[in-house]
Amino acid sequence: MDERIRVAFLNALKVKLKKTDLPILINVFWGEYVIPCTPEGSPIDIKQSSFKGVRKFLEGMEEKKVVRVEEPSPGVHQIVSFDKSVQEVSRHKVDQAIRDQIAASSSSSSSSAKEVTNTAAPPLSASSYTTSASPDEKKSLVVELFGAPQSLQPLFLELGHEKRHLYTKKEVVDHLWAYASKHKLGNKGNCKLDELLAKALFKKGQEPPEELPKKDLADLFLSKMTNFHEVNRGGLSDIRKGPVKPVVITLEQRQGGRKHVTRITGLESFAVPAKELADELRQQCAASTSVKKIEGKVGGEEVMVQGLAVRQAGDHLVKKYEVPRKYIQNVDKSKAKKKGK
Repeated sequence: MDERIRVAFLNALKVKLKKTDLPILINVFWGEYVIPCTPEGSPIDIKQSSFKGVRKFLEGMEEKKVVRVEEPSPGVHQIVSFDKSVQEVSRHKVDQAIRDQIAASSSSSSSSAKEVTNTAAPPLSASSYTTSASPDEKKSLVVELFGAPQSLQPLFLELGHEKRHLYTKKEVVDHLWAYASKHKLGNKGNCKLDELLAKALFKKGQEPPEELPKKDLADLFLSKMTNFHEVNRGGLSDIRKGPVKPVVITLEQRQGGRKHVTRITGLESFAVPAKELADELRQQCAASTSVKKIEGKVGGEEVMVQGLAVRQAGDHLVKKYEVPRKYIQNVDKSKAKKKGK
């Protein structure tokens, strides 16, 4: 499988990817460039390879100076340059069957790639982080995850975990109690603090208590972990650093209060395709809609609906795109403070 992936990647680099396509999100590159360059009868599956993820594979190619990948914002990776003069690329020969295959689909593939890049939400991509989230948790659109900061890594390493492993809230607490049990720190409803816990949980100069109630210790321990979250959509998943950011639906007045406009931002947090949402709301609200990129925000797009559409937009995001209601924030900037329909 590793060799199949390498061949498909080199095929894409030699005959399909162009300088004008850069920068390109790694999952757009993989889906629209590498997969179509796979020899017929030799399908590839990155998860069945030793790499386990696209980002991990590309890290190896970065080491060989074949490509350069940047992370303009947490969890968003894009190829910004490539070098065909590197020996591994220059010596690679692309089968004529692949060239014919690409030539036959080049026009449709090209337009499709541009549509995904320009109008869709940021494609979900593989990550170099690992998780042990259950299949049921993977079915959720968003899974809150936690990473161990340097001060707490010794605890997790002692329990046999890797540095770049991420945990669900339950796993974090379970590992805390496993560590406490191993070191015999439990004391009925309280838990003693050993040197590692005391240093990690309290700042220099603070006097840590000898023990804490278990609930207080668990809450404090979680607060010291680094926030991540995983977004799952369409069979793909993307792990992003930081807490989950909400979708914001803002109602504004126009023309002295005679007209209103509804703005929807933050769709990239849940991989909601902005153009698709705009088309659907145009039909539902019988109003004109538009999509524009948010300057300075990678993958960020805003959907604007002419008129009062706060309620319709929120309901549609919940029903169609399964965005949890708690992650939808309504902001009323209209002077009249009218409720969105």
